[in-house]
Amino acid sequence: MKILQTEIAKKISQLKGIVPRITTVEALHGILYSDGYLTASNLELTVKAKIEAEGGEAFIIPERAFDLINNLPDGEVEITPEPDAITIRIGDISNRFATLKPEMFAYTKDSYENDSCTVPAEKLIGAMRHVAYAQKSTTETRMMNGIYLKCGSGKLELVALDGYRIAYDTISCDGDFQMIVPKAAVDRILGLNLKGDVSIATDKKTAMFKTEDFEIYTRLVEGQYYSYTKMFDMQGPQSVVVNRSDLLEAINRASLCGSVTDREPVILDICGTDINVNYTNSSANYTEKVTAKASNVDPLKIAFNAKMVMDSLRSFADLDKEDLQISFENDKSPAIMEVDGSEMRSLILPCNQKAETT
Repeated sequence: MKILQTEIAKKISQLKGIVPRITTVEALHGILYSDGYLTASNLELTVKAKIEAEGGEAFIIPERAFDLINNLPDGEVEITPEPDAITIRIGDISNRFATLKPEMFAYTKDSYENDSCTVPAEKLIGAMRHVAYAQKSTTETRMMNGIYLKCGSGKLELVALDGYRIAYDTISCDGDFQMIVPKAAVDRILGLNLKGDVSIATDKKTAMFKTEDFEIYTRLVEGQYYSYTKMFDMQGPQSVVVNRSDLLEAINRASLCGSVTDREPVILDICGTDINVNYTNSSANYTEKVTAKASNVDPLKIAFNAKMVMDSLRSFADLDKEDLQISFENDKSPAIMEVDGSEMRSLILPCNQKAETT
């Protein structure tokens, strides 16, 4: 197989994070080349990347060869397979690596008869980014460790939640399915810089996301997803319209007065169009006023985890609309953020005003 160093180094860089550290299938410690694709798998997740290469039999690139390939000079790399090894050559550089036979590489094969739907990659990636921050980062609650996709009635709904926040967005899509895509697969999809159209298919236990250059196969999180719509039904009658960046910057400045281990909340003290951002701990007493553009809020003082509310505010950044509406019921009920003209929404639970205990 002959291929440009920049091409193979880039694709290995995109795939090597999938290669498992511990596995019972020894061959998965490498990346398979076969039929014009490089493939990495950990049995839960498989990614195939198309490469511009000339000829060559199937072989496995062992993990210890990744760094060498990445540090080779520019030019054409030739990889020659042998019965139990591969030889990598470029110019005056040559090295032989022991490896396993390609038929020992076990991975998810394409077994989907029909694509459930096709969406523009830009739209899918954008919607995933809008909600991905609300995925739970730990795995003790698997249902929260991913993004829920529900397709029907001409739209694809995307939802993520972690017990404190719910993030929601939609894109147009024809299809009929629902599934929970695990966080590891979501992170990989977001990191591959997908282009063109994405075909999505599922057999209820696994799913495929396929473009012209990549194929991602993943096992799904099994189970019935949470009734998230009921939480959004709790939207309160009071609301403020505020410049998103102004509020985000004020909360960020307030949070800088704390430490990594500090669990004190940021408090929004709202009176008319005045939003006083307050942060108090043993060594700080920060306050800053942000002026809302509109408000029908009775005097309200509500506390939030600073990082969580900033994550929610940042998720709206690419909508090119700075006017953000935040709805409230009271200081114990969720706050809901939304932007006029978009179905994207973010819900966040308040916390104890004395100190965050969650």
